[in-house]
Amino acid sequence: MSDHLVPRVARQASGLLAVQVALLATQLGYTVVTSRMFGPAEFGAYAAASATVALGTLLTVNGFAKSTARRPDESATGDRQILGLAIASATCLALLITATAPLLAGIWNNGAATLLIRVMSISILAGAYAGVLSGIVRRIGRMRTLTVASLTAGLLGIAAGTLLVVLLKQPWTLAVLPVSTPLFLGVLLAVRLPGRRVPAIPRAAVLPDLRFAINSSGTSLTNYATYTVPLWVMNRVSGSDVLGAWNRAVAFTQVPVESAVRAWSTAAFPHFRRTDGALGPQAAWTELLAGGLWLVVPVALGLSPALHAGLVILLGEQWLMAAQMAVWVWLAAAVTAITTLLVTASEAAGVFKILWWGQASSLIVMFVATVGLVLTADWRWLAAGVLAAACLSLLSTVRSAQRQRLVRGSTVTRWLGVSLLAGVAVGSLPFLLAATGSANWVVIAASGTCVGAFLLVTYAIRTRLPVFKHLDRRR
Repeated sequence: MSDHLVPRVARQASGLLAVQVALLATQLGYTVVTSRMFGPAEFGAYAAASATVALGTLLTVNGFAKSTARRPDESATGDRQILGLAIASATCLALLITATAPLLAGIWNNGAATLLIRVMSISILAGAYAGVLSGIVRRIGRMRTLTVASLTAGLLGIAAGTLLVVLLKQPWTLAVLPVSTPLFLGVLLAVRLPGRRVPAIPRAAVLPDLRFAINSSGTSLTNYATYTVPLWVMNRVSGSDVLGAWNRAVAFTQVPVESAVRAWSTAAFPHFRRTDGALGPQAAWTELLAGGLWLVVPVALGLSPALHAGLVILLGEQWLMAAQMAVWVWLAAAVTAITTLLVTASEAAGVFKILWWGQASSLIVMFVATVGLVLTADWRWLAAGVLAAACLSLLSTVRSAQRQRLVRGSTVTRWLGVSLLAGVAVGSLPFLLAATGSANWVVIAASGTCVGAFLLVTYAIRTRLPVFKHLDRRR
């Protein structure tokens, strides 16, 4: 990994991040409209369907997309064979989920999810096709193509979803957005990849890519089970309304954070690929983590009080529970974003050993949280568990990476402490105003001002911060 890796990734990620900001701004309007048209019960069914279909997406999309992005072989034939393998797997899973939709909805004790599951199963096939083509584009360095296609597909998907929701006013139309977006993306990328867009019959040459996809999916499957089983328990003991509120909290908090992380990982993933398992210099990995801590922790703490106030204003009193949940989910997502910096690089390099400790710790914490949820039927057990699991997973992953000499643990720990102190300074005033019952707009203004001031100060002193010294280098 060259000395210019960090600035190159930063430039590429900034373009993708701009796309995500544009999409999020548009999707915010879509989310507000749908949240005011449908209530917690409808979104409870949607959450159940999303969790069900997500398993199929995890097994057929994520692994193959990452495998394609890291292939050392640039041949179009190999890409087409992986595309054929992904589509075949996705087709089988989509048909299976469609046929068993009533049974799967029954597992969630929500018959209203049946139609949603059947419609959303189309996204598995569309996502597999678009995912592999996205991986190809990432690997060959055509990031502008991916940026434009992602923005266009996202806007078209939001437009289609909004139009059908407003016109038909039926809960199943909530599935249009997650289905249409990968459909549009696949079409747009196929136009730009004429020699690789037609799937081919897989051969033995792609077996290493298949093994990587399976390993990557196995890692994601553990994570999926860790966080989906507690949601199923919440639905059973607290009802679909509570699950629907959780879904809205995730839509307004976790999804934006994941979009920003996706921008970084999409740009960074191919740069970390290695065929021999060798990882980049310890200093670069350490700086990536430390820089992420410095930026993410203070911003997350500073904006937390504004989330509750903002959601109450945007969605109304019927989503008060979702506003309360949002703060917990937001903080957990921010911590997870830091862990993802390390996870992305290690997966790209084909090294999975350091990931298991973080997942094991998350599994233990979420098990305890689920037991508490069963005994009390109080969603706060799950909220606290998600945040605690994210924190423990970060510490475990960093510790494991330190043992493998991938990062300097003392440096990361020091910057974690500094970032927490900065976060306390940034978030103190907004939290104080929220605790004393100040008007919602006052809390939002204070959060925005404090976070904005922190970012301006960071920019002004960036040349003095060791974690950003590579960002000032130019190729």
